[in-house]
Amino acid sequence: MNLKKNLMLAPFILLMLSACNTPPDDRHNATDPQVTVQHEGDTLPEMRPEDRPEPDFVTGEAYEEEFALIVLAQGENMQEMRYDRDTLRVPAKRKIMLTLRNEATDSFMQHNIVIVRRGSIEEVSIEGARAAGTSYVPQNSRNVVAFSEVIGPGESTTLAFNAPKPGTYEFVCTYPGHWQAMQGIFIVEEQ
Repeated sequence: MNLKKNLMLAPFILLMLSACNTPPDDRHNATDPQVTVQHEGDTLPEMRPEDRPEPDFVTGEAYEEEFALIVLAQGENMQEMRYDRDTLRVPAKRKIMLTLRNEATDSFMQHNIVIVRRGSIEEVSIEGARAAGTSYVPQNSRNVVAFSEVIGPGESTTLAFNAPKPGTYEFVCTYPGHWQAMQGIFIVEEQ
């Protein structure tokens, strides 16, 4: 019985093994513009900071007065994971000191927090899933206001940034697979 079963699986196994030996360029799907293949040793052109257009949410001012808040990342699995609150309110014209604490104990529960332009959570998260080297945050994104590093269970990190212009933004965990469950509203209120 086992021999018959193994013989039936043989063509499938051969097909899978042959796909593993396909050169990287042949795996690239040219019809899908969102798929990018980067080979070891390739370098992507980097936009110089002075050539980047300034996002419209930047105030261009540095603030001295601080406003501190703490956000907890909770849950021991994909079904339980969440931030402890779904809305963050901060005053305008302040230096925001946002501390993220990861309360999980399971080593698979890695988290970050990314403040983004309203309506861009999905785009930033999908692009971020390909950016492991930058804490799963896409480089040069005009939609990212501020972000933390990825932290493991029991760790915490604090990010300091100038409050963007008054308005409604969003926050999200861009660690792969987390963005649908871990997100909320970030409101900057005029004083």
